[in-house]
Amino acid sequence: MAEDMRETIANAAKTLLFDKKVRKLTVKDIVEECHITRQTFYYHFEDIPDLMAWSLRRNFDRVIAQCQAQKNGEEALRYLLSAAVNARPMLKKGMQSNYGEELERQLEGLLMDFLSHVAASRGLYARVSAREAELLLRYHCGGVMFLLRDWKEQDTAELDAIAHRLYQMMIREENPL
Repeated sequence: MAEDMRETIANAAKTLLFDKKVRKLTVKDIVEECHITRQTFYYHFEDIPDLMAWSLRRNFDRVIAQCQAQKNGEEALRYLLSAAVNARPMLKKGMQSNYGEELERQLEGLLMDFLSHVAASRGLYARVSAREAELLLRYHCGGVMFLLRDWKEQDTAELDAIAHRLYQMMIREENPL
């Protein structure tokens, strides 16, 4: 039941941000949208960034599960890019809200977690030091975030080739450039 209420609250926030185009999201707006009390909101979430983190993690976990079901790392990256491109219009609206910076930090953290997991599970960066592996992960995370921020229609048409090239760059750990 608690998860159902969390989902209701998250859906209300999503409706406000994406359907009603609210730029300054508040707890008051959310509780009015889903017809609950402020106490109910605060019982389930510490604040709006906590709500956003929970919602992002929940959706990201679904994407990660699908990525892990892919036959190899390149296919997983392709799936991740495709999911990110499909979510981009919603994320862009979220970035324009008063919680845009927080949302971006959370997305970067989730992407870093994903890339770290992929690197560990596939034995990437095995021939470099832990510090070099960390730097490479940060480099790749920043690169993917930049690419998604600046994604163009032509990129969508070339998604397979982009995923292939990115994956090739990521597994070439001694010389990522």
